Amino acid sequence: MDAKENYVDVLIISLKKKISILEKLETVVMEQERILRESQVSLEELDENDKEKGRLLQELEDADEGFERVYNRVKEEFSINKYKYEIQIKEMQGMIKHITDLTVKLQAQEVRNKQWMDLFFRNKKEEVRIFHKGTKSTERYTSHMANRPQGQSYFYDKKK
Repeated sequence: MDAKENYVDVLIISLKKKISILEKLETVVMEQERILRESQVSLEELDENDKEKGRLLQELEDADEGFERVYNRVKEEFSINKYKYEIQIKEMQGMIKHITDLTVKLQAQEVRNKQWMDLFFRNKKEEVRIFHKGTKSTERYTSHMANRPQGQSYFYDKKK
């Protein structure tokens, strides 16, 4: 087995790793939707979910970069001896199709999650608006009560 064949094996392993990461990412994105659909969204849970998603995306990016580096070393060999690597190429093509399918599915789920996130923020904004309105009403009432005359009644008749 020569070095080029080892690179082909590394490419296959890299694609399997990308599939594994995408499947984990799919689980995290589905969990994010579950969190956002709850009537009382847990910000801590949402934050943890977002951190896990970020970690997986970084891992996926690293795997992509590694795949590209190795592929650049063997792409000429693939074009020259494509019949020699026909089985491995077909296996990789199947994995790449699966990766593409997972990616499209994740993108669609992210669009749905964005809609849930927009709804969440719209609701929070409304809660804040109502809170500020209540606070201003309380301040006006307090100010009014503080400025009213103290002691004798305002309508007290001083002519007796």
